[in-house]
Amino acid sequence: MSADKTFQKYIIISPAALKRLRGEGSMVAKLDAEREARLEKASSKKGNYDDFLRETQQQQQRRRQQRRQQQQQQLRQEQA
Repeated sequence: MSADKTFQKYIIISPAALKRLRGEGSMVAKLDAEREARLEKASSKKGNYDDFLRETQQQQQRRRQQRRQQQQQQLRQEQA
């Protein structure tokens, strides 16, 4: 009896039927495509981790330079 209840909770779908359910225009297909794109982006970042680190370091340097320039401008304005 309890075994019947557990099997009622799950629907087993063959991969071919799943592909038919996930047709081109369906929302599931769109969500799958978005997920795939995110996964690919994440894996490419892992693959190019050095590039990712270099990019973040460059961004930090730019921020520091901008901060220095702003501080210098403020000092000049206060002195003038």
